[in-house]
Amino acid sequence: MRRFANLILLAAGLSGCATAQMTVPPEVAKDTDVIAATDRSSATGLFVDESFKLGKLSIDEVDRDWDSTSSVGVLAFSGERTSGGYSYVVKGDGVQLKGGCMTEGSAKSFSMGSGMSIGKESAKLGCTCGDEGTPITVVVEASTTKKYEGELAVADKRYKVTAIYESDGMLSNGQPTGYRLDTGEGHARGAVEVLKPGRVWFPKNMDDAERNQIACLYIGLMLYMPPDDH
Repeated sequence: MRRFANLILLAAGLSGCATAQMTVPPEVAKDTDVIAATDRSSATGLFVDESFKLGKLSIDEVDRDWDSTSSVGVLAFSGERTSGGYSYVVKGDGVQLKGGCMTEGSAKSFSMGSGMSIGKESAKLGCTCGDEGTPITVVVEASTTKKYEGELAVADKRYKVTAIYESDGMLSNGQPTGYRLDTGEGHARGAVEVLKPGRVWFPKNMDDAERNQIACLYIGLMLYMPPDDH
């Protein structure tokens, strides 16, 4: 009987150590290459080495105290409402890209008549990669009435970005577990998982140049730290 109880405890311990992963939509998983992040620390913060690898790419020089002033205009953010800037460098596979991200918050009040109003808070997360002349960008926005969604712009292409909240191995905490990419016609073009260590999906027919550019923006989303409300 004691041996049976020990086996139950062992099984419970093993299941408790399982890593939670984003639930991958079937249309995203179809005809895609998946690349997992490696050598990534589970810790995050100013004094943590957050370098890691993503396939042929190396992510280094993660700076949580980045001055994001130069990228405010590129993302069309308001400098007065931005915060949480961080930057990073992506190297490998013939590229070297500097990436940076920041958040913008706002609060709007809508009149309900008779002197009553209701507040609507919104938040944006934006990332940019490359130089200021030809930047590639991703901006996602959420509010108290809308889940995260937005747009990723690379070269002359525009993709719709939609948050994924489902996961395998944990209950939802209300934060995205990843984001999917779709064309304007609704065709899936990949995804990024933001749960650590993280994974990315690219269509098999996407060329290396576009993959690396989109990967730079995906990495920015992977490095985002949701605010602690407690």
